[in-house]
Amino acid sequence: MSVQALRITAIRIAMLAIAAAAGLASGTARAGAQDSPDPRSEVAGLHSKFVDVNGVQARYYEAGSGEPMVMIHGGSTAGSSTANVFSRNIPGLVSRFHVFAVDRLASGMSGNPLKDDDYTVQGDVDFIYGFIQALKLGPVHLVGHSAGGAIAFYLAIEHPEIAKTLKLSGKVRIIARVAPSGKVVSTEVVGGHPILARAASDAVLQWRYEPAREQTEETAVITFEP
Repeated sequence: MSVQALRITAIRIAMLAIAAAAGLASGTARAGAQDSPDPRSEVAGLHSKFVDVNGVQARYYEAGSGEPMVMIHGGSTAGSSTANVFSRNIPGLVSRFHVFAVDRLASGMSGNPLKDDDYTVQGDVDFIYGFIQALKLGPVHLVGHSAGGAIAFYLAIEHPEIAKTLKLSGKVRIIARVAPSGKVVSTEVVGGHPILARAASDAVLQWRYEPAREQTEETAVITFEP
């Protein structure tokens, strides 16, 4: 073996050793985080709790008393958003609701999916449903922000028995083309979070308008802005 080949082999071995050490360290840190969360991950005096959801740990905040409310944050996976975004909302809700703000699947301090197929909106929907079932919350007030609004929307459709009310927070602009009968025949999303926009678009397609005048086709620009 040449000197160059030996150097390359040595570099590869060193890189593998570093990667293995990093993997062990991250695994230890993750297990420790679930048992005793890093205080820097918590905000506004809220304290992390964990519950097993079909083999995946879900991190959540719990506060208040009254009817249960589940809050679902937006963003995508890999920690771009967490339940921490609701830290300024929770204090105003606790006098009326028993609030549960949860990190979505593969977000914040919640665990990753057991299957790659669950890195989807459906995977998120199933995870939140499993979270509600694991804590035996029964019918809840669902609150979803941005992409979390889409998850709340689809969850309410798939499991209407667990949705007492539904509140979506976000802004979406949709162009809806309406036939003379008032039926929406097509939609085009022109602004807003893509996942929430898709959910809103699905909803708009079920609407029917009263034609304002004799027409062959009308274009309506719809803005969802709670």
